[in-house]
Amino acid sequence: MRRRRKTKILATLGPASSSPERIRALFEAGVDVFRINMSHTDHDMLRRLVASLGDVPESLLVTVKGEPIRLTAAELLRQVRDSLDR
Repeated sequence: MRRRRKTKILATLGPASSSPERIRALFEAGVDVFRINMSHTDHDMLRRLVASLGDVPESLLVTVKGEPIRLTAAELLRQVRDSLDR
């Protein structure tokens, strides 16, 4: 089922939303893209989630963990100001 609306609805798959029945219900409720967050998912779980999608013909987005950025507000403000001064 191809939807014609411009706005897309994204749902993150996790413990409460990873069963085939729940995925089908989300799809029928209008979800366009299913997201899997690899910061909290191992590769075996990824395989199970992809298999759970079954015949749902929508998009899959997998986000990977990047470098953690931990800055105080003052450090962040200083970095922004420094970059603007260049």
